[in-house]
Amino acid sequence: MAVRRTTIAKVTVTDVAERAGVSTATVSRVLTGRRGTGAEVAQRVHDAVDALGYVPDYLAKALRDQRTATLGFVVPDITNPFFPALIQAIEASARAVSSSILLVDARNDPDEERRVAEILVSRRVDGILISPCHLTRSVALVDQLGASVSVVQIDRVVSSRVASVSADHTGPMAHLAGIAARTGRQRAAFVGSELTVSTSHARQEAFARQFGETDRVLVGDFSVDWGRAAARELVRRWPDVDFVVCASDLIAFGVIQELQMMGRRVPEDIAVTGWDDTLLAIASRPTITTVRQPIVEMARLAVELVTGIPASGSAVVPSTIVEGQSSG
Repeated sequence: MAVRRTTIAKVTVTDVAERAGVSTATVSRVLTGRRGTGAEVAQRVHDAVDALGYVPDYLAKALRDQRTATLGFVVPDITNPFFPALIQAIEASARAVSSSILLVDARNDPDEERRVAEILVSRRVDGILISPCHLTRSVALVDQLGASVSVVQIDRVVSSRVASVSADHTGPMAHLAGIAARTGRQRAAFVGSELTVSTSHARQEAFARQFGETDRVLVGDFSVDWGRAAARELVRRWPDVDFVVCASDLIAFGVIQELQMMGRRVPEDIAVTGWDDTLLAIASRPTITTVRQPIVEMARLAVELVTGIPASGSAVVPSTIVEGQSSG
């Protein structure tokens, strides 16, 4: 028995226009969110779209406009709890300008970062947002991308030649120094990630300036396990340290857990602070004093920059302190 094949006629913008009783130009204006149509006309168009099951041909539109309405986002580590929140904010900002996000994870590896960034370029994204994974090894990639597509560095910044949006580190560190002074702390230490991570490097420099301390510094990675290991090292090397500034909530969470395992009371014996204002800061017992970065504002500015032709300039956005129980 022969199989009879049938084809379903594709609904066109002309069909929508005829059903709604408007021109195809009006349908286009309504569906792209442009002004110039009344609420009643717009409703007729949307009703026609729903009734006919019309699906816009985004590929054809991209070919006509020389745009894909897609932005790439290269994150250094999707498992870091800071980045899902940033991704969500960027996706919302991109949606507001009728774009979508193509997300890739560099896995903290500059070679992988280059590979996935090149994939984004091959997909002809309209622009790339990148949080570079390495302070020095990512520079060449960022500069090369900037020469071929609109690029904005967000959160982590490695090149002064490419537009960037980042959070302030100096103001929050000065506030933490004030907390230490207010609570009578005398000996501070810093626990960060590798100094090849631009944010950890910037936070350590701010710590040195605000606390006047360059020796009591430990660096590892952004992880709870490193926080635990760092706590043991802190107690071994500097048993009289009474204020610990951590470069992330992940590290602070591990530090607090290990200190408590060793019988040290937080904050009575030793205060601990974090950075990023993630859910861990609330889940910790005691809750963690942390730095809340302006993620929504950073995302909005970054999307505005990257959708400009070309992206240019930079912005440093103020952060705020969220005082928990861990700083006394």
